[in-house]
Amino acid sequence: MLQFSELNKVMEADTISKNGLSSKSQMSRNFLDTINRGISFVIILFMVAACGEDTPNPEFPLEIPTGVTATLNGDNVTITWNRVKGAQSYDIFLISTAFTGKLTVALNVTSNIHITKYVYEGDNYYFVSAVNQSGSTELSDPAYIKYTPNGGNNGGGGTSVSAPTWVTASKTNSSGPFNISWSAVSGATSYKVYRSSNEEDYNINNCENETYYQIGSSSSTNYTDNNLPNGWNYNFYKIKAVNNAGESNYSPCSNYIVSNVQGGGGGGTTNPCKPSVSGSITFTTLYANFYFSCTVSNVVVDVWNPKTSSWKTLSTLSGSATSYSISPYRDYMNTTNVNDPYYYFVKVRITGKNSNGTGDPSYIYYDILTGGVDYD
Repeated sequence: MLQFSELNKVMEADTISKNGLSSKSQMSRNFLDTINRGISFVIILFMVAACGEDTPNPEFPLEIPTGVTATLNGDNVTITWNRVKGAQSYDIFLISTAFTGKLTVALNVTSNIHITKYVYEGDNYYFVSAVNQSGSTELSDPAYIKYTPNGGNNGGGGTSVSAPTWVTASKTNSSGPFNISWSAVSGATSYKVYRSSNEEDYNINNCENETYYQIGSSSSTNYTDNNLPNGWNYNFYKIKAVNNAGESNYSPCSNYIVSNVQGGGGGGTTNPCKPSVSGSITFTTLYANFYFSCTVSNVVVDVWNPKTSSWKTLSTLSGSATSYSISPYRDYMNTTNVNDPYYYFVKVRITGKNSNGTGDPSYIYYDILTGGVDYD
């Protein structure tokens, strides 16, 4: 009977291969080669998947469509807009004085032009939203059409008008009234007057980037602004020409004119009311909901940036907007001071605006750690 030591020698002798390597060593090398090939294959698959062109990147949300135009041709409206990078389709909506609410004109439009029969007597405002697999954008600035059935719309829809020029503003004193004048436009039946008011000192080169609100209309080439905003403001004016085919683009902005109205607002103007707000949190998105009991022209959504210790404007929405979503939001989490009562919070501010000024804001506080939401 072989002893254990002898048996071990026989086994070792039996595993010696012709090339001097044991079959055990050879098996180990084969096993490691197989593992390495498997790891390399998995890495290649991961790299291919990570580089796929169709993978959405939530860090770069879609831009809101710009350059929206609406042209009346008979009883049809042609809507165009600038393409948005990353958009897979577009949704089109209509708000009209002929009905309440918002009408869906078309969904999943893949080009940047759409022809529709959705046009109603009176004022029509067309909006466009860009869409991809990550979601949809806020609505664009509107394109406007004024429609009068059997009033020159059939057989061509009339001739569109050009924008007025040479807009000037003058005053007798800083509390108003202000006198606005502009050049006449051939074919125009009336004009819309818009104003931008800001407490900060903007020079004439900044006026094109301001937000303008309609304050009135005129059938002549003059307008008297009796309703100036309270306080010290720098005011600019723009004009649109109107006829039965629609309205022109904005005119160039006027010269700026300073107003200083105390206690009365140049005719009893009223700032927007404070909104009611609510919100919710998901793993990737913050949702803000808001409601104004008064009429506002725009809703401004700001978020507190803890890195700069200042408010950052995320979006200026139309006055009909009632919600907004923020994704991603981690850049706005307060992680700088563990002793701060709003540590790991995101703070959002909702404010209403109209031609008379800016209202009092409401705040939403998102607790990222607990998922709770508080309001002020």
